Amino acid sequence: MTETGNDKRVLNLFTKGSHHRNLSVIYMVQNIFHQGKVNRGISLNCHDLVIFKNPRDKLQILNLSKQMYRPGKTEYFLQKYEQAVSRPYGYLFIDLKTTTPYDCRRRTNVFPGEKKEQEKNVPEELLHYLGRQYLVLPPEILRMQNLKDQMNTLLKDPNMDNSQKARQNVHLQNNYLRYKDKINGPAQCDQVIQHPLVASLRKFSHHQTNYLSSPQGVHRYLLNVTF
Repeated sequence: MTETGNDKRVLNLFTKGSHHRNLSVIYMVQNIFHQGKVNRGISLNCHDLVIFKNPRDKLQILNLSKQMYRPGKTEYFLQKYEQAVSRPYGYLFIDLKTTTPYDCRRRTNVFPGEKKEQEKNVPEELLHYLGRQYLVLPPEILRMQNLKDQMNTLLKDPNMDNSQKARQNVHLQNNYLRYKDKINGPAQCDQVIQHPLVASLRKFSHHQTNYLSSPQGVHRYLLNVTF
């Protein structure tokens, strides 16, 4: 942490490399406000923060809340932080991108298999934002996700021999590639269907996805990962 906090090359990764070279940079620290020569520049150029529980020093979280929120709003942030880290290895994911609406910045339990909870009194702005971000997708994306799930299930089926699995797997792969060819940017397509929120929609057909585009549908199936 000391070496990287004083190394301009690390700062350049955040200010130049991540944008011009299409890199994802992960920077792990034990002190949010470490006093390195370039540490503040690194911190200000982070698009996301993942904060874990630290019973030893809660002052850092208080200072962070004061930097992010105007007076009177810091208590709400601290409450959500405590709620997020109340379970073992809990975390608060903070989205700092300029395009993210205010109410979408705090998240937890974003991975498949983690406990989900409903959030009440969700603003309409948040509902529409999530609808635009995760549900306005080509129908091929969800069909491709369904095909990937079928291929994974097929390989684990104990009631089929290898020759049967091979024949069905070829059929599923051909369908997968057919949908993939319809979408511009095949590499990006693979990244999109790996998104946990897209994966959570794999059970739904296209007409059911249209239902999810309504505020009620988005609230029911997506807001369980958003504070």
